[in-house]
Amino acid sequence: MDILGFGFGHQINSTYAIGIKYTVYWLSGGTYIPNSGGGFGIRLSQYTGWEIINNINYELTLYHVATTQTSDNSGAIIKGGSIDINIGNEKNFDNGINFICSIGVVYSFALGAPPLVLPNIKLGFNINF
Repeated sequence: MDILGFGFGHQINSTYAIGIKYTVYWLSGGTYIPNSGGGFGIRLSQYTGWEIINNINYELTLYHVATTQTSDNSGAIIKGGSIDINIGNEKNFDNGINFICSIGVVYSFALGAPPLVLPNIKLGFNINF
């Protein structure tokens, strides 16, 4: 589950945008609270032109931090990752602060934790200038 993320991007043309992000995910396992992972990723957004659902987002993140027991002691630079596909509504060309929302599915994996597939809801803001 993607619990917090920040990103910067560029609208390439009227159909595609690309961005980089840093995000924190909950991973499977953990005794009282879920394990977590964090890392950098890339996002490709495709504008559909539909009224309510106007974006399809494809995201790939590689974790450099994971709180699973194996990953903390492994010495590996990449300790896991996630693949996220979601659809939603974003204002691509309206200047100012715009509300964004999307739903989708995320597959996450990390050293020492079983893979997770979960539904995903994203709420947030973007700033266009």
